Amino acid sequence: MIGLVPIGSLLGGLVSTMIVLLLKWMLVGRMKVGDRKIWGASFMMWEFVSHLISSADANFMIAFRGSIVFVWWLRLLGCDIGKDCYISMRSPQEPDLLHVGAGSVLDDCDIVAHHFDGHAFRLEHVRIGTNCNIGFKSSLLPRSIISNGVTMMPLTVVLVGETLPAMTCWRGSCAELVKKSIVHRTARLATSESVQDIQLYVREESVMYDGRVSINRSR
Repeated sequence: MIGLVPIGSLLGGLVSTMIVLLLKWMLVGRMKVGDRKIWGASFMMWEFVSHLISSADANFMIAFRGSIVFVWWLRLLGCDIGKDCYISMRSPQEPDLLHVGAGSVLDDCDIVAHHFDGHAFRLEHVRIGTNCNIGFKSSLLPRSIISNGVTMMPLTVVLVGETLPAMTCWRGSCAELVKKSIVHRTARLATSESVQDIQLYVREESVMYDGRVSINRSR
């Protein structure tokens, strides 16, 4: 009887996760860019669904972070994710607005696609290019664009509307340019008995920059 407990927990987690997916698509469908009135029907529906996603993530899907199962969970929620990506983070509250290019690594970072503008609540896209490396506990805010081959060091924050140029490395809050690099990265995803081995080969040629540099901060 005791041996059936893990099986029951697994089945319960699968069922609750499927219910969350079903409710997400039934209640809000595909989330779109735009303003919503605070405490309006659309806002309340978004808040309800976002809490459901967070609950499923914390209670069940957390066990699959970093695996292909978690990538497919995000895709089923609506995320646009390319091939050979390694993703270990909380499920985004606005999955339809997250775009991740092939070969990118997202290491326990935060993706935020909503913000408050006066009395309006607004949803925006967050775009990550191919072969990017988003460091541990970094944060990407709405309308941010991470171009191809960008490396964000741990605890880096990209503000609303910022664009990080291709083949560069960034750190800090707010993000500051560390170096301009030419990155050649090959990402290979190998699966063996549910264990994924990520092999990244990086060759960089860099030019150091002193001080802070200006980046595109459109508002």
